[in-house]
Amino acid sequence: MPEKVIPLILLSLLALAAADGVFEQKETYDVSKHMSTLLSLWAGDIDGDRVAEILAGGIVYEGAISKGILVQIKRNDISVLTKIPSTSRTVVVTVCEANGDAAPEIVVGANDLYLYSKAGKLLTTKPVGGDVTAVQAMDIEGSPLNDIICGTSSGDVLYLVNLEIAYQFSVIKSVTQILKRDNGTYYVIAGQTIHCMNTDGEKLWLHNAQGEVNRAAVYDTNGDSVNELIFIAGPSIYTLSSDGKKETLLMTPSNHPLSLLVRDMTDDGKPDMAVADSKDSVAIYSNLKQEVESLFFRREAGEIPILFAADVVGDQKVDLIYGGVSKIHVLENIIPSAELVTRGQVVLDEGKGLLEEREYERAKAKFEEAERIFSLGGEEKLAAECQRYIQQIAALLKRRSEAEKAIKEGNDLFSEEEYEKAKIQFELAAQEYGLLAEEDPYYQPNADEARALVNQCDEAIADQYFNAGMERLSNNQYDEAREYFEAAEAIYSQLGSEKANLCREKIQEIQETLEEKPIEKDMRPFIYAGSILLIAAIAGLVIATRKKVSTKLEKGRLYLLLESHPKKGLQLIKEYGRIGYEGLVISRLPPEQIRKKKLKKQKILQFSSTSKEDSIPPDNVVNILLGMKEFMTSRDNSIILLDSLDYLIIQNSFEDAFSLIQKLAESVTLYKGIVLVVLNPKSLEERELVLLEGEMELLEM
Repeated sequence: MPEKVIPLILLSLLALAAADGVFEQKETYDVSKHMSTLLSLWAGDIDGDRVAEILAGGIVYEGAISKGILVQIKRNDISVLTKIPSTSRTVVVTVCEANGDAAPEIVVGANDLYLYSKAGKLLTTKPVGGDVTAVQAMDIEGSPLNDIICGTSSGDVLYLVNLEIAYQFSVIKSVTQILKRDNGTYYVIAGQTIHCMNTDGEKLWLHNAQGEVNRAAVYDTNGDSVNELIFIAGPSIYTLSSDGKKETLLMTPSNHPLSLLVRDMTDDGKPDMAVADSKDSVAIYSNLKQEVESLFFRREAGEIPILFAADVVGDQKVDLIYGGVSKIHVLENIIPSAELVTRGQVVLDEGKGLLEEREYERAKAKFEEAERIFSLGGEEKLAAECQRYIQQIAALLKRRSEAEKAIKEGNDLFSEEEYEKAKIQFELAAQEYGLLAEEDPYYQPNADEARALVNQCDEAIADQYFNAGMERLSNNQYDEAREYFEAAEAIYSQLGSEKANLCREKIQEIQETLEEKPIEKDMRPFIYAGSILLIAAIAGLVIATRKKVSTKLEKGRLYLLLESHPKKGLQLIKEYGRIGYEGLVISRLPPEQIRKKKLKKQKILQFSSTSKEDSIPPDNVVNILLGMKEFMTSRDNSIILLDSLDYLIIQNSFEDAFSLIQKLAESVTLYKGIVLVVLNPKSLEERELVLLEGEMELLEM
């Protein structure tokens, strides 16, 4: 008993600590009383009291004049920290140590560059000759102060050391962002151009993105201490290598991305990404790849969201801040990072238990939850294990659904006495249940039941033949009656039914009747003459037929043609079409190419994974078999060309293709069709070729 108590207590504690998603909305602040439009955000502990401040920069209209304003949010209190002492159309904010007083200062870019104390006192004003649109602090190794880089709407970039301009250069368009690459280099983004500069003012390289860079973030994704760029251009998100040479499409979200942020928000040492989009949501991606959460925010018309990440709650975890036109939302990080792996393992084990109990839907939900948890925790191998279980269950449910559907359709057809079509459906069900039984013996009774229904259809078909034979016999149509009894006897014998003996008796009865029937002497000359004429006619027909076909094929036979291209196969299809056979060609070749071989009336199906008319998927051998069966059962004289068996082997496996040929051989014998199978012998091993030749009759070329 004690051994069970500890896991149960642990499970209970984990359940109490468990939380869904990464973030949970904690606070919403309305700043509309203080500013008209929010333009920038910064958050962190400025004064060292372990309570984070949120700085919101924006503009306020005084009359018809726009002026900059800086609002501070702390302990749920919203207050104006300072007003920018001039007109302004832009406000950007960062915090760094800039004047040597060993305390952080607030750097505000507006119509000029302003330096404020943490209390909002103006310390310095630095004219820069234009509206400041981007600002970045550089922590240079060995320097007590942070260097400051700012960019303007006119395309100027200024590098300040000790608040003095060290150098200045210009780019073509307005600067939208300046981001740190490493301690000695940085990125400048303007339009679709990305400039890489070092702190000495030297341009290292320039990269033109595939579209205008709307928003960007940086992160050291490969651990080389140099930040790569992750950016939005048009409807897609890209990554750019730190040397500017390789631009890679990261993703194209379903909704148009407007803003992004990249940080390790789950404390797993890997980058996570938050993407705000045009459909009023923020999606969270673990390790830049897998979406794990989507949060809804109502945007105002034309609003471009602002995202910032910092520990706002004070629990040493990265929280997310979302800024709109007039509202700021604080999203608390609710990931219990220390317990992620343990929690995920508990959920994974629950899924395995439900899978053993065949609670597939519930098990699938558990594996999906465990995959999400492991992804958040950076456990890629465990996440991949969950994904394998999810795929296994999805395939199982699909196979079971198809089997159940086939059973239902088969029963409906059987009740309508459509026994041939019902048999096809029951065979499909038997096939699907058989594959399920290979994975789980639980489904073997289902497979046996489906096979019994196939036999039931066969017996019903044989009964139809027998009844037709009895009807012909009562009308003295002895030859036709015998054919029906022979067909019925073949099926009864295959089923092991005693009715096979009754069919044999009827065949024997017909034989004896024909032998005992008296022939009038005066009719013998006419009979002899008629026989001679009949023989001559048959001989003429045989000769004529031989002239029309190059190779004599027999009904109920499966032939193998060893050729790399179906030249001989298409020729035979054409020849037998001339003497009344209906043809079906299944090939990789396009239908229009086959039609050029003067095959106008034959049905043509092309192997193709796309859903279109006159196509059939090459990766579903069951459907291929059923299609060929249906063609043979609905026609008295049928000939089928199955081209490129080697292609089916590649798309599936040799075992699947070999099983198809075995089942096809049975169907051809039963339905009296002719099937030609084309195979390139160079594509197979000798052992595989020998196995296939054992199931088919090799047709010499």
